[in-house]
This record gives sequence, structure tokens and C-alpha cells, in this order.
Amino acid sequence: MSFHTADQNWDIRRKGHFHQRNEYGRLLGIKIPLFRTFPKFTTSPSILRGTFARRCAEMMDLSRDPEKQFYSGVNPALEGYVAGYRNYIFSPERKPVIRDMGREWREQRNIRKVIANATSIWEKAS
Repeated sequence: MSFHTADQNWDIRRKGHFHQRNEYGRLLGIKIPLFRTFPKFTTSPSILRGTFARRCAEMMDLSRDPEKQFYSGVNPALEGYVAGYRNYIFSPERKPVIRDMGREWREQRNIRKVIANATSIWEKAS
């Protein structure tokens, strides 16, 4: 279960309480929907079953952003493992229940997050 964060673009009203993404394929270079979804997990504040969290941790590649490994195609073994689970977004009134203070801290210090090859890097903004 993840807490609905003010900084996330989760449309609970339209997409429901389960955090998932549509799966797409390519046909002659054109992106087409496959009418399947897969779960998206987040490292933002969440409550996880201990056995699930420990197994995910064992499968993590320490050189990559942990969250991106759940759904970015860089850790197929982990994606396969989590495919059998779902991530419920806790949002009793369909609106955010928490706020990420780290984003504000980064903005105050002119630091930006850059993601390259599923790896997060924080650098001074120009």
C-alpha cells in the first residue's frame, strides 16, 4: 500500500486505487496498446509485507534507482516477481494524504533529479 502523495500524478477518480501502468508493444515502429497492465510500486512512503520487501531487496541492482527497477525494463527478474502483486494507493477521499518535503528541499537548494539509464543522479541546476 502506498500513500497518495501530493507530488504524484495519480488520478484516483479515473484510474482507481491500484497503481498500475498499461503495457505497450511496437508494430512497425508504432506504439500499440496490448490491453494488459502491470503493477507499479514506489519507494515513496508505503507499507509493505516484510517477506515481499526482503525478496525485492535481494533482487535489486544496487547501481540503479530502486523504484525504476520495478517497472522500467532494467530488472526483468524483479518485474516478474512483483507482477503477481498489486499496489493499493491509500487515498480515502481520492486526494493526497501526504506531501514529499524532499522536493521542496531540493528546489530551495537548486538541485534537480536527472534519470539516465534507470539511475537517479542529483545535480546542481544551471
